[in-house]
Amino acid sequence: MSEQWDFYFCNVDDKPASISLDLGVAEIAPVSDLPHMVYVRVYMRSPRPDGLSSSDEAAALFAIEDALGAAITKGGGAARGVGRCTSDGCRDLYFYAADGDACRTALEEAMSRLPDYGFEAGTRPDPEWSSYFDFLYPSERDRQRMADRRLLEVLASHGDRTDVVREVVHWIHLGSSEDREALAREVAPLGYRELRRQESSESDLPFTLVLANMIDMHPTSVDDTTLELLRLASERRGRYDGWETQVQ
Repeated sequence: MSEQWDFYFCNVDDKPASISLDLGVAEIAPVSDLPHMVYVRVYMRSPRPDGLSSSDEAAALFAIEDALGAAITKGGGAARGVGRCTSDGCRDLYFYAADGDACRTALEEAMSRLPDYGFEAGTRPDPEWSSYFDFLYPSERDRQRMADRRLLEVLASHGDRTDVVREVVHWIHLGSSEDREALAREVAPLGYRELRRQESSESDLPFTLVLANMIDMHPTSVDDTTLELLRLASERRGRYDGWETQVQ
């Protein structure tokens, strides 16, 4: 399976949460040979006041994950870890297994050798992988924030100064020239400048609008812009296709 792990922040039951998952699994799931979801809830010993994990406890929590991964490899039958959710003082680890009971038993035995941490474990049939798709998998807005963060990390690796305002170019693909024209009119008073229009006969959204605006590279500035364009594109059944800029 894939190893395209990434993370995002959200709220779970109105409390701050951090979710990490293997995004690449979405391309092949549900996996018919792994129809059982198995989870382990680990009760953190020193969470932050907001319920997320602290840096002081990070090494211990990662060691637990390594121990659980080794346990299912050794004695849990066919199984795969797909994600984790950290929230409200707990870290929940999610696995899919061929035999849910065997996987849960292997995980419980591994946790029993870590007496400093309280835990609970369970399993249920989930042939559609609903825990992965309906809970762990990020929404379209969260996926955009993740893409923004990755691109900002690339800029930072090249020494980019986040406080420098610069031109950022955006691509939006739409299904009709009428939708493109309407969107062009809508974004004009919002601070976007139209750069060009493109068309492609090989796309289901063949009418492209290329825009630019002037912003700094603080994460909030970038997210505010991209989520606004994502919303406007979605309202016309189009697709926001990302952004680029120059290192400053």
